[in-house]
Amino acid sequence: MILLLLAFGSLVAAGIPLLLALGGIAVGFASLHLIGLQVPMSVWAMNFSMMIGLAVGIDYSLFIVTRYREERAEGAGLEDAVANALGTAGKAVFLSAFTVVFSLAAVFVVPIMVFRSMALGMILSVVAVAVASRSCRRYSARLVNMR
Repeated sequence: MILLLLAFGSLVAAGIPLLLALGGIAVGFASLHLIGLQVPMSVWAMNFSMMIGLAVGIDYSLFIVTRYREERAEGAGLEDAVANALGTAGKAVFLSAFTVVFSLAAVFVVPIMVFRSMALGMILSVVAVAVASRSCRRYSARLVNMR
């Protein structure tokens, strides 16, 4: 949290990555649990799911917050800054998530259940964080329009 506070410069901006990451981790854990009821899973899947969920949650939030600050520094108003930041950074988040999921999917070629379940856990967390980032875009636009 201290590193996020130093990187983002404010408590609210530092809290966004943690909320996004925690949401992704929670959805990833829930998905893994449901899948684990049907298919044998490694205990390591949860650990790797949490690790990658936290990492990409912070990374994706950093894209969005940095882009928003750039827009504000260039003189854009609140509404335009939010729209531009989420429009451009949102595309970067989607492409990043797609790349991570695609590369982790290659692990399914390896016929070892431990590796497959770890990859599945990481994929579920990345997808959950990417969907949460996308949802942030929709809700941020609504909140700005409500002002």
